[in-house]
Amino acid sequence: MEPTKKGQIVKFKNPLPDEDPNQLYVVTQISFDVEKPRADIKPYNTDLNFPPINTVFVKDLEYVKEE
Repeated sequence: MEPTKKGQIVKFKNPLPDEDPNQLYVVTQISFDVEKPRADIKPYNTDLNFPPINTVFVKDLEYVKEE
């Protein structure tokens, strides 16, 4: 199931070979009012003070749980 709102915990459906398939992310913003819906995500449970935020297509994400 794809994420639908801010605050959901997600992971990539098909991670790249060099990526950790178990890495979780938090949806910080989600946009459905564009041609290809996309979400801003940041790593979940990281020790970084300022974790990077990436914009990805919603179709590439899989909903895991809510925070």
